[in-house]
Amino acid sequence: PKLVMMSMSAFGAGSVHRDCRAYGSTLEQGSGLPSVVGDPAGPPVMSHTAFGDAVGGLNGAAAVLTALIHAKLTGQGQFIDLAQIECMMPFAAPWIVAHSTSGKPPTKYGNRHPDFVPHGCFRCAGEDNWIVVAASDAAMWPKLARLLGREDWAADAALKTAAGRRAIEAEIEAAITAWTAARDADAAMTALQSAGVASGVARLPIDLLEDPQLHARGFIQQVDRAFIGRHP
Repeated sequence: PKLVMMSMSAFGAGSVHRDCRAYGSTLEQGSGLPSVVGDPAGPPVMSHTAFGDAVGGLNGAAAVLTALIHAKLTGQGQFIDLAQIECMMPFAAPWIVAHSTSGKPPTKYGNRHPDFVPHGCFRCAGEDNWIVVAASDAAMWPKLARLLGREDWAADAALKTAAGRRAIEAEIEAAITAWTAARDADAAMTALQSAGVASGVARLPIDLLEDPQLHARGFIQQVDRAFIGRHP
């Protein structure tokens, strides 16, 4: 009687789509996320990250723990019919809310941002090296402008707000690109952060194997593997 059991299918045991074979990427496109990602006027863009698998697992773990607590308190078990597509809905919630209130389909911004200007990913020196730079509050903009050597921008009252800067967003992005392209990505991040500007290197996944922060925390461990020996 205290048994807790969970079915964790893509669309739910009670769904008309219960027999549909699905993968993590199926759940990504089924949640509407590709329709709000990508460049303006461009097609939907898949991340090809299997969000559905991990998000379904996290929701499933929480559901089972909740049911186990209930069983311990009441002696009553639960059958949990979890649909992974429903676990994806919180990702899409901001766009559902915006669309339902305004009646307008969501705007796609690419690497830009609806509220922050500038906000983007900029090329640095070397091959495939990039950094994200954002002026995420009013105080950051003059600091960024001065770092770029544009005291005129820092002093311009019309550019104090993100809405004001939107008019010359492309020009600002070109100036940032000219600055970052001549610098190593980590050096550029250090300079920007030291000046009080939000920035971060866009790491390649393979770089994380040598990431000093992850090694300092002991996240990456060396283990002995059959045939290949020690391996991270």
